[in-house]
Amino acid sequence: MLNIESAHETNSSRPSRGGGFTLIELLVVIAIIAILAAILFPVFAKAREKARQTTCASNEKQIGVAFLQYVQDNDEAFPVGQAGSFDGKGWVGSIYPYAKTVAAFHCPDDPTAVAHGQESGNAAEVDYPESYGYNRNLASTSNNLWVGTATNLVATLNSPAKTVMCFEVVGWDAPVDNNNGVTDHESMAGCMPDAGGDGGADGPTQTNAGTGAHYATGYMGNPIRTTGNDAATYGPAPVTGRHSGGSNFLLCDGHVIWAIGTTVSSGPAANSATSPQTNTGTTQAAGTQDTTVMWKATTSGI
Repeated sequence: MLNIESAHETNSSRPSRGGGFTLIELLVVIAIIAILAAILFPVFAKAREKARQTTCASNEKQIGVAFLQYVQDNDEAFPVGQAGSFDGKGWVGSIYPYAKTVAAFHCPDDPTAVAHGQESGNAAEVDYPESYGYNRNLASTSNNLWVGTATNLVATLNSPAKTVMCFEVVGWDAPVDNNNGVTDHESMAGCMPDAGGDGGADGPTQTNAGTGAHYATGYMGNPIRTTGNDAATYGPAPVTGRHSGGSNFLLCDGHVIWAIGTTVSSGPAANSATSPQTNTGTTQAAGTQDTTVMWKATTSGI
C-alpha cells in the first residue's frame, strides 16, 4: 500500500525554484536585447534620415512647380532675382506667390534658425531658413557679364533634365515671403565653386545673413572644385552631402535627383553643349552633352 505520509515527506524535501529567473538567465536576456538594439538603432536612424531626405526632395519638387508656373507667366523666362544686378539673388521672393509657404524652402536636416531684421534692420522682418540656392547661370540676361548671353529663357536650355535649377545650402536665411513690407533681396544664388572662387559674388561664402553658411552638396565637379578655404565653401571636414553623403538637386524640367556632388559639374555656363568642365583659365561647368565624364547634371545653362 502506498505510504502517503512518506510520499509527502519526500516531495516537500525537494527545493522549490519558484517563478523567477536566475541571474544567468537575466544576463542572457539583457545581452540579447543589447545586440538587437545595436542592430536596429542604426536601421531606425537610416529610416529617419531617409524620411528627411524624402521631405527635402518633396520641398524641391514643390519649388520646381512654383518655378515652372512663374516661367509660364513670364514669357518662358526664369527669374533674374531682385538684387538689381540680375544674378538671381532674391529669387525666392519672386516665386513665393506660387509656393505660398515658407516651409517649402526649409530642409528638415538644415539646422538654420529663424532670424529677424537681417536685411533691413527692421525688427519686424522675419528671415526664414533658406535651404536651397538657385543656379545663377539661369538668371543671366544679356546685360550680365557673368555669362554674356541670355540663358534665363527655357528655350535656350539644351537639356533641361540635366541642368541644375536648385541645390542645397546651409546657414542661410532671408525674408523669403517678402514679409512686413520688406522685399526679399537675400535668397541665395550661385553656381557652386569654380576653380577661381565660390561660384559667384552671391555664393554662400559671402554671408549677408546667418553664420557658417556653405554648400550642403559635398565637393562638386570631377576633378573636384575647391577654393582657398574649403571649410567656408563646403563646411567642416569630412565634406559630404547633407543626405547620406549626397544631396538633392532640382533640375530645370521640374524633377529632383539625389546625387553625389562629384557627379555634378559646377561653375559658369559652358560655351557649348559639348564643352567639358574646365579648371584652369576660363573656368566653366560642363555642357549638358559633355561625354568626358558621366555627369548626372550640370550648372551650365547650355
